[in-house]
Amino acid sequence: FVPLRCTQVPHVEHVLAGWVPLLGVALLDYVDRPSWRTASLFGVVFLMNGLTNIHGLFFGSFAIGATILLFVASGVRRWRELLIASAVAGLLLLPFLIPYWRVGKLPGMARDWMETKSYSATWSDWLVISDVNRLYTGLRDASVYPERKLFPGVLAIVAAIAAIALPRRSSRSVRPGLLWFGSGLL
Repeated sequence: FVPLRCTQVPHVEHVLAGWVPLLGVALLDYVDRPSWRTASLFGVVFLMNGLTNIHGLFFGSFAIGATILLFVASGVRRWRELLIASAVAGLLLLPFLIPYWRVGKLPGMARDWMETKSYSATWSDWLVISDVNRLYTGLRDASVYPERKLFPGVLAIVAAIAAIALPRRSSRSVRPGLLWFGSGLL
């Protein structure tokens, strides 16, 4: 289900990033029905996201923080339960995050800005597929570094267009969805 990861088996943890969309759903549920129950659900999903995938923890936290700012700007005011549930989940994650922090302080374990920039994708990388993918052979490009082969597949593109174009009962999730799509693309 993640065609852009076909050549990167060591990145199998990205398959476990399913908690990130559930994190978004739990946040939207809390915004629609703020209560201790929906906040607790968010806290459990936040905890599982962090325990399952460190990338998902950081990317999901960024997406959730940006979305909360979006809702605060639009007038949503009740956040106490969600903040408490998130703080409890964060405290439960601390024993797992402290070793990451310690290893990051070791010599040679931190990446600098230039290294990050050299491995960053370009816009054209979204049109390049993995060399092992047999479906989109016309989009292969051996000169592109494997981690930058980002073509998500036609189904993902069609689903994104449908999500934007099709009418829906509530438009409350459209702005966060566009925010997540845009930040993920960038």
